[in-house]
Amino acid sequence: MVFKVAGVHALDGSARESSMKIGRKMTNLENASAAMMKLRDSKTALSQDVEELKGTLARNGDGSLLRGWRRHMDPEGELQVNFQDFIQACARFSYFGDTLAIFGLDPDPNLLGFQSLAPEEGAVLEKFKHWMKATFGSPAAFFAAAAGNGEKELSRDAFCTKSVAAGYEDQDELTLVFDCCDTNGGGEDSIFYEDLIFLEADEEARSLSRYTAKLGKLMEWKQSAAQEYWEFQQQRELAKKEGSGFHQAHRRAPRPWLDRYFDEMPAVKSQLKVFRIKEQCRR
Repeated sequence: MVFKVAGVHALDGSARESSMKIGRKMTNLENASAAMMKLRDSKTALSQDVEELKGTLARNGDGSLLRGWRRHMDPEGELQVNFQDFIQACARFSYFGDTLAIFGLDPDPNLLGFQSLAPEEGAVLEKFKHWMKATFGSPAAFFAAAAGNGEKELSRDAFCTKSVAAGYEDQDELTLVFDCCDTNGGGEDSIFYEDLIFLEADEEARSLSRYTAKLGKLMEWKQSAAQEYWEFQQQRELAKKEGSGFHQAHRRAPRPWLDRYFDEMPAVKSQLKVFRIKEQCRR
Protein backbone atom coordinates (compact mmCIF):
# COMPACT_ATOMS: atom_id res chain seq x y z
CA MET A 1 0.00 0.00 0.00
CA VAL A 2 2.88 2.31 0.79
CA PHE A 3 4.42 1.65 -2.61
CA LYS A 4 1.16 2.46 -4.33
CA VAL A 5 0.84 5.78 -2.52
CA ALA A 6 4.46 6.66 -3.27
CA GLY A 7 3.88 5.78 -6.90
CA VAL A 8 0.79 7.98 -7.04
CA HIS A 9 2.71 10.89 -5.55
CA ALA A 10 5.56 10.39 -8.04
CA LEU A 11 3.03 10.23 -10.87
CA ASP A 12 1.32 13.39 -9.66
CA GLY A 13 4.66 15.23 -9.54
CA SER A 14 5.54 14.08 -13.04
CA ALA A 15 2.12 15.06 -14.31
CA ARG A 16 2.41 18.52 -12.78
CA GLU A 17 5.82 19.02 -14.38
CA SER A 18 4.52 17.91 -17.77
CA SER A 19 1.51 20.19 -17.37
CA MET A 20 3.79 23.15 -16.60
CA LYS A 21 5.94 22.43 -19.68
CA ILE A 22 2.84 22.24 -21.87
CA GLY A 23 1.60 25.50 -20.34
CA ARG A 24 4.87 27.26 -21.16
CA LYS A 25 4.80 25.96 -24.72
CA MET A 26 1.20 27.13 -25.14
CA THR A 27 2.16 30.58 -23.84
CA ASN A 28 5.02 30.76 -26.33
CA LEU A 29 2.69 29.72 -29.15
CA GLU A 30 0.15 32.35 -28.12
CA ASN A 31 2.86 35.03 -28.05
CA ALA A 32 4.10 33.93 -31.46
CA SER A 33 0.56 34.00 -32.88
CA ALA A 34 -0.08 37.44 -31.42
CA ALA A 35 3.17 38.72 -32.94
CA MET A 36 2.26 37.31 -36.35
CA MET A 37 -1.19 38.93 -36.24
CA LYS A 38 0.23 42.42 -35.67
CA LEU A 39 0.10 44.92 -38.48
CA ARG A 40 3.62 45.19 -39.87
CA ASP A 41 3.06 48.18 -42.14
CA SER A 42 3.86 50.96 -39.72
CA LYS A 43 6.75 52.36 -37.75
CA THR A 44 4.62 51.97 -34.64
CA ALA A 45 4.77 48.18 -34.90
CA LEU A 46 8.58 48.24 -35.21
CA SER A 47 8.84 50.63 -32.29
CA GLN A 48 6.72 48.27 -30.19
CA ASP A 49 8.94 45.33 -31.13
CA VAL A 50 12.07 47.26 -30.16
CA GLU A 51 10.59 48.19 -26.79
CA GLU A 52 9.54 44.58 -26.19
CA LEU A 53 13.06 43.37 -26.97
CA LYS A 54 14.61 45.99 -24.70
CA GLY A 55 12.22 44.95 -21.94
CA THR A 56 13.15 41.30 -22.48
CA LEU A 57 16.86 42.12 -22.24
CA ALA A 58 16.26 44.14 -19.07
CA ARG A 59 14.36 41.25 -17.45
CA ASN A 60 17.17 38.88 -18.33
CA GLY A 61 19.74 41.36 -17.04
CA ASP A 62 18.40 41.66 -13.49
CA GLY A 63 16.57 44.86 -14.37
CA SER A 64 19.32 46.38 -16.52
CA LEU A 65 19.07 46.62 -20.31
CA LEU A 66 22.83 47.10 -20.62
CA ARG A 67 23.60 44.08 -18.44
CA GLY A 68 21.12 41.97 -20.39
CA TRP A 69 22.77 42.99 -23.67
CA ARG A 70 26.29 42.19 -22.40
CA ARG A 71 25.27 38.97 -20.68
CA HIS A 72 23.27 37.38 -23.48
CA MET A 73 24.27 39.04 -26.77
CA ASP A 74 27.65 40.69 -26.39
CA PRO A 75 29.85 39.14 -23.65
CA GLU A 76 33.05 40.61 -25.14
CA GLY A 77 31.67 44.16 -25.00
CA GLU A 78 32.01 44.96 -28.69
CA LEU A 79 28.68 46.83 -28.42
CA GLN A 80 27.56 45.11 -31.61
CA VAL A 81 26.27 41.66 -32.48
CA ASN A 82 26.17 39.64 -35.69
CA PHE A 83 22.96 38.19 -37.09
CA GLN A 84 23.50 34.59 -35.94
CA ASP A 85 24.20 35.53 -32.32
CA PHE A 86 21.28 37.97 -32.35
CA ILE A 87 18.80 35.37 -33.62
CA GLN A 88 20.05 32.72 -31.21
CA ALA A 89 19.66 35.08 -28.25
CA CYS A 90 16.12 36.00 -29.33
CA ALA A 91 15.26 32.31 -29.62
CA ARG A 92 16.51 31.67 -26.08
CA PHE A 93 14.26 34.45 -24.85
CA SER A 94 11.27 33.12 -26.88
CA TYR A 95 11.08 36.58 -28.41
CA PHE A 96 8.70 36.71 -31.38
CA GLY A 97 9.02 40.27 -32.65
CA ASP A 98 10.19 41.22 -36.13
CA THR A 99 13.85 40.33 -35.66
CA LEU A 100 14.73 41.07 -39.29
CA ALA A 101 13.34 44.59 -39.06
CA ILE A 102 15.12 45.22 -35.75
CA PHE A 103 18.44 43.95 -37.10
CA GLY A 104 17.94 46.25 -40.08
CA LEU A 105 17.97 49.32 -37.81
CA ASP A 106 21.74 49.45 -38.17
CA PRO A 107 23.21 50.87 -41.40
CA ASP A 108 25.67 47.97 -41.41
CA PRO A 109 23.77 44.97 -42.87
CA ASN A 110 26.05 42.48 -41.08
CA LEU A 111 25.84 43.85 -37.55
CA LEU A 112 23.42 45.35 -35.06
CA GLY A 113 25.07 48.02 -32.93
CA PHE A 114 23.80 48.61 -29.42
CA GLN A 115 23.39 52.30 -30.16
CA SER A 116 21.04 51.47 -33.04
CA LEU A 117 18.85 49.44 -30.68
CA ALA A 118 19.04 51.81 -27.71
CA PRO A 119 20.32 55.26 -28.80
CA GLU A 120 20.09 56.93 -25.39
CA GLU A 121 21.92 54.23 -23.46
CA GLY A 122 24.45 53.86 -26.28
CA ALA A 123 25.17 57.57 -26.18
CA VAL A 124 25.84 57.35 -22.42
CA LEU A 125 28.42 54.61 -22.97
CA GLU A 126 30.16 56.60 -25.72
CA LYS A 127 30.18 59.69 -23.52
CA PHE A 128 31.75 57.81 -20.60
CA LYS A 129 34.29 56.13 -22.89
CA HIS A 130 35.63 59.43 -24.20
CA TRP A 131 35.50 61.06 -20.75
CA MET A 132 37.56 58.22 -19.27
CA LYS A 133 40.08 58.47 -22.12
CA ALA A 134 40.46 62.21 -21.72
CA THR A 135 40.59 62.14 -17.91
CA PHE A 136 42.59 59.00 -17.08
CA GLY A 137 44.05 57.84 -20.39
CA SER A 138 42.88 54.23 -20.14
CA PRO A 139 40.53 51.88 -18.22
CA ALA A 140 43.60 50.43 -16.46
CA ALA A 141 44.55 53.86 -15.08
CA PHE A 142 40.96 54.52 -14.01
CA PHE A 143 40.71 51.15 -12.27
CA ALA A 144 43.99 51.67 -10.41
CA ALA A 145 42.92 55.14 -9.27
CA ALA A 146 39.42 54.05 -8.22
CA ALA A 147 40.27 50.72 -6.57
CA GLY A 148 43.53 51.85 -4.91
CA ASN A 149 46.02 49.84 -2.86
CA GLY A 150 46.47 47.25 -5.59
CA GLU A 151 42.95 45.88 -5.12
CA LYS A 152 41.70 43.42 -7.75
CA GLU A 153 38.02 44.34 -7.38
CA LEU A 154 36.24 47.65 -7.75
CA SER A 155 32.97 48.27 -5.91
CA ARG A 156 30.05 50.27 -7.27
CA ASP A 157 30.52 52.95 -4.59
CA ALA A 158 34.23 53.35 -5.38
CA PHE A 159 33.46 53.46 -9.13
CA CYS A 160 30.89 56.24 -8.70
CA THR A 161 32.84 58.15 -6.05
CA LYS A 162 36.02 58.33 -8.14
CA SER A 163 34.09 59.28 -11.28
CA VAL A 164 32.26 62.11 -9.50
CA ALA A 165 35.49 63.33 -7.89
CA ALA A 166 37.12 63.42 -11.33
CA GLY A 167 34.31 65.51 -12.78
CA TYR A 168 31.62 63.10 -14.05
CA GLU A 169 28.55 64.31 -12.19
CA ASP A 170 25.58 62.34 -13.57
CA GLN A 171 24.93 59.56 -11.03
CA ASP A 172 22.19 57.93 -13.14
CA GLU A 173 24.56 57.58 -16.08
CA LEU A 174 27.25 56.12 -13.82
CA THR A 175 24.76 53.52 -12.63
CA LEU A 176 24.01 52.55 -16.24
CA VAL A 177 27.71 52.25 -17.08
CA PHE A 178 28.48 50.16 -13.99
CA ASP A 179 25.57 47.81 -14.75
CA CYS A 180 27.01 47.30 -18.23
CA CYS A 181 30.39 46.39 -16.70
CA ASP A 182 28.90 44.17 -13.98
CA THR A 183 27.61 41.36 -16.20
CA ASN A 184 27.33 38.90 -13.30
CA GLY A 185 25.04 41.03 -11.19
CA GLY A 186 23.60 39.02 -8.34
CA GLY A 187 23.98 41.81 -5.80
CA GLU A 188 27.78 41.54 -5.55
CA ASP A 189 28.24 45.07 -6.94
CA SER A 190 31.91 44.66 -7.79
CA ILE A 191 33.87 44.34 -11.02
CA PHE A 192 37.37 43.39 -12.13
CA TYR A 193 39.73 45.26 -14.45
CA GLU A 194 38.82 42.87 -17.28
CA ASP A 195 35.22 44.09 -17.04
CA LEU A 196 36.32 47.63 -17.92
CA ILE A 197 38.45 46.89 -20.96
CA PHE A 198 35.55 47.27 -23.41
CA LEU A 199 35.35 50.95 -22.42
CA GLU A 200 38.75 51.65 -24.02
CA ALA A 201 38.01 54.17 -26.78
CA ASP A 202 41.04 53.24 -28.89
CA GLU A 203 40.36 50.01 -30.80
CA GLU A 204 44.00 48.95 -31.08
CA ALA A 205 44.65 49.59 -27.39
CA ARG A 206 41.46 47.70 -26.52
CA SER A 207 42.55 44.64 -28.48
CA LEU A 208 46.00 44.70 -26.87
CA SER A 209 44.50 45.04 -23.38
CA ARG A 210 42.20 42.08 -23.99
CA TYR A 211 45.08 39.96 -25.22
CA THR A 212 47.24 40.93 -22.22
CA ALA A 213 44.42 40.18 -19.78
CA LYS A 214 43.76 36.76 -21.30
CA LEU A 215 47.47 35.97 -21.29
CA GLY A 216 47.64 36.96 -17.64
CA LYS A 217 44.73 34.64 -16.81
CA LEU A 218 46.48 31.81 -18.65
CA MET A 219 49.68 32.38 -16.69
CA GLU A 220 47.73 32.39 -13.42
CA TRP A 221 46.15 29.08 -14.38
CA LYS A 222 49.53 27.60 -15.27
CA GLN A 223 51.00 28.69 -11.93
CA SER A 224 48.02 27.24 -10.06
CA ALA A 225 48.20 23.99 -12.02
CA ALA A 226 51.95 23.72 -11.44
CA GLN A 227 51.50 24.25 -7.70
CA GLU A 228 48.77 21.63 -7.48
CA TYR A 229 50.86 19.16 -9.49
CA TRP A 230 53.89 19.79 -7.28
CA GLU A 231 51.84 19.18 -4.14
CA PHE A 232 50.66 15.90 -5.64
CA GLN A 233 54.24 14.89 -6.47
CA GLN A 234 55.32 15.59 -2.90
CA GLN A 235 52.47 13.46 -1.56
CA ARG A 236 53.41 10.68 -3.96
CA GLU A 237 57.07 10.77 -2.91
CA LEU A 238 56.10 10.68 0.77
CA ALA A 239 53.79 7.75 0.11
CA LYS A 240 56.66 5.85 -1.57
CA LYS A 241 58.91 6.43 1.44
CA GLU A 242 56.24 5.12 3.78
CA GLY A 243 55.89 2.05 1.63
CA SER A 244 52.37 2.75 0.44
CA GLY A 245 51.23 3.50 -3.06
CA PHE A 246 49.32 6.57 -4.21
CA HIS A 247 46.41 5.38 -6.32
CA GLN A 248 46.42 6.77 -9.88
CA ALA A 249 42.63 7.06 -9.82
CA HIS A 250 42.74 9.55 -6.97
CA ARG A 251 40.66 12.62 -7.78
CA ARG A 252 43.67 14.91 -7.44
CA ALA A 253 46.00 12.69 -9.40
CA PRO A 254 47.06 14.12 -12.79
CA ARG A 255 46.15 11.96 -15.73
CA PRO A 256 49.01 9.92 -17.24
CA TRP A 257 48.83 11.73 -20.57
CA LEU A 258 49.37 15.06 -18.79
CA ASP A 259 52.40 14.01 -16.74
CA ARG A 260 54.89 14.99 -19.43
CA TYR A 261 53.21 18.38 -19.90
CA PHE A 262 53.40 19.23 -16.20
CA ASP A 263 56.93 17.89 -15.83
CA GLU A 264 58.09 20.29 -18.56
CA MET A 265 56.56 23.39 -16.93
CA PRO A 266 59.36 25.74 -15.72
CA ALA A 267 57.88 26.12 -12.24
CA VAL A 268 57.61 22.34 -11.78
CA LYS A 269 61.08 21.65 -13.19
CA SER A 270 62.60 24.22 -10.86
CA GLN A 271 60.85 22.82 -7.79
CA LEU A 272 61.75 19.23 -8.70
CA LYS A 273 65.40 20.24 -9.09
CA VAL A 274 65.42 21.88 -5.65
CA PHE A 275 63.68 18.83 -4.19
CA ARG A 276 66.31 16.45 -5.65
CA ILE A 277 69.20 18.59 -4.33
CA LYS A 278 67.67 18.58 -0.85
CA GLU A 279 67.24 14.80 -0.98
CA GLN A 280 70.89 14.36 -1.99
CA CYS A 281 72.04 16.59 0.86
CA ARG A 282 70.03 14.55 3.36
CA ARG A 283 71.67 11.33 2.20
